[in-house]
Amino acid sequence: MIRFLFLWLIPILPAAAQLFTDRETYSCHAGLYSALPFWLQRNTGGILTGNGPLAAARFAIHADYQTPTHTRSYLRRRFWDWGYGAEIALTGGSTIHAVVPEGYIKAKAGRMELSLGRRNEVAGLADSVMGTGPFAWSGNALPVPKIALHLPEWTPLAHGRLSVRAGIAHGWLDEPRAVVRHVRLHQKYLYGRWQGRRIEWMAGINHQVQWGGRVSAAWLREHPEQAAFFQPDGTLPTDGAAWWSVWTGARVSGHHYNAYDAGERVGNHLGTIDVAAFLPETGLLFYRQQPYDMPSLLGLSNVADGLTGLRFTRREGILRLLVLEYLSTLNQGRGGRWTEDYFRHAQYLQGWTYHGQVIGTPFVSPERNRVAVIHTGWKAVWENETGLEGKLSYVASAGYASGLLRLTLPARLRLGGEWEGALAADTGPVFRWAVSIGWKKQWGLSEENVSDAVRYRRKYRR
Repeated sequence: MIRFLFLWLIPILPAAAQLFTDRETYSCHAGLYSALPFWLQRNTGGILTGNGPLAAARFAIHADYQTPTHTRSYLRRRFWDWGYGAEIALTGGSTIHAVVPEGYIKAKAGRMELSLGRRNEVAGLADSVMGTGPFAWSGNALPVPKIALHLPEWTPLAHGRLSVRAGIAHGWLDEPRAVVRHVRLHQKYLYGRWQGRRIEWMAGINHQVQWGGRVSAAWLREHPEQAAFFQPDGTLPTDGAAWWSVWTGARVSGHHYNAYDAGERVGNHLGTIDVAAFLPETGLLFYRQQPYDMPSLLGLSNVADGLTGLRFTRREGILRLLVLEYLSTLNQGRGGRWTEDYFRHAQYLQGWTYHGQVIGTPFVSPERNRVAVIHTGWKAVWENETGLEGKLSYVASAGYASGLLRLTLPARLRLGGEWEGALAADTGPVFRWAVSIGWKKQWGLSEENVSDAVRYRRKYRR
């Protein structure tokens, strides 16, 4: 079984190599995992789940918009352009599972982009590489299929100093194992950036809503205590007034709404208010994400909660990235006018999850949503070839820690690529540790990120 997972990539690589264009990037990854502690499976887009041991193999292709590079200066940006991405992943332990974590097509007109499908992404101003991930949408779960219209890059408004990023999306959160089926997703965000002489100031908000859906009549008969949260036929409202409530957070009224929808808002509203400051000369980024449900947004009754982080980056030297973060969800508005219950909801009993994985920060789940976490992450590089990175998280509210150490080395193989080895461990009531070893390769436009000296050594095996 494990041999199959590795061998299926071999005929794909030479064929893909013949398809190079000026905008496509190909990547593949194959690995063996003795087990799956916390940081080996979290924020992996829902691909690595369970306890292990297992083998995994992935192949992806991404075609971005045409843009000039230092070796392809003849290319020109286009006003109208399109791109796509697709990835297939196979994991095998006792059984083999296949999943398509990414599959999308996108098109742009100027800076405005329209996309359709599954796409890896995060939401908010926070580090998504070595941090714990943005609070509301961290990349922990399988990407949600949706259609989105947005400005994905900073778009200048006033002489280049003021820029904005904004977008809206409609998605589908349906999954066979969920209690409430055919759930919809509403998503929007708005961020602004002011570029001062020495500091870049950023602020904005993101807003996600689970809404719509239905439960079966048989389930309602088995759980009569839940009947008050649904319509008599087991549905949740999707009419025009419900749609307006989802968009704006306004209350609804009428005989066709139950007491819960009328007293609260239609749907499960959540998101973060973000602020950040970046110092380009030093590479320092400070960020703060304040979580909210719709009522607490008005009074900030849970201001003691949130994700606070400091990130240091540089392009040269051994240490390239250092992240320090503190995450707290202990308060949740207790003692104030409004109280929170992060990632839980009286109607959407699966909580803020998709295919069994939390969509937001992996430290908060419907089963355990009051935590305090101290986290650090870092990346180091030697001679632009050997990489070492680590994550260490201490959950102070529960008294346990999770760590990860990953080493990357050039692979002296005909196919090239890189060897990757990792050691991960969890402490707590049960100590668990694991090792993994794998091989990965990117080629196509990804080679633009490789220095000429490194590319020369790879080509001539020196």
